Amino acid sequence: MAAWVVVGGPRTSTPEARPKPTVPTTHGPQTTTPASTHRPTSAPRHQGIEVVMLNASKTAGLAAKAAKDAKSSGWKVAEVGNWIYPAVLNAVYYPQGHEEDAADLSKDLSIDAVRPRTSGMSADYLTVILVSSP
Repeated sequence: MAAWVVVGGPRTSTPEARPKPTVPTTHGPQTTTPASTHRPTSAPRHQGIEVVMLNASKTAGLAAKAAKDAKSSGWKVAEVGNWIYPAVLNAVYYPQGHEEDAADLSKDLSIDAVRPRTSGMSADYLTVILVSSP
């Protein structure tokens, strides 16, 4: 013969029995960080698209500096490198469907030109070609 054994008493749900949500508190003096010229927006429209930053100049570190600025503005930089083809202006190139993202990035980096991607550029990322410091 099988028997069930009940352990404990009946369950009740009282306000005291429910877990209470925790609220973070701050103790001690609060500090602030210096303001940056590049700040991510509270709801960036560029989530989900990454950036390839390419240096088309002879200035070493140009793409790396721009990548740092893009990151501080909330962009995810997938790659930093060199562009080996001729380029005459700083520009943000975008794949189909990402013109608005490219416009946002160009504003964050102070780059005037926004163009559709060309052959040799990523179909998945925004591509920034730099010939001089923006």
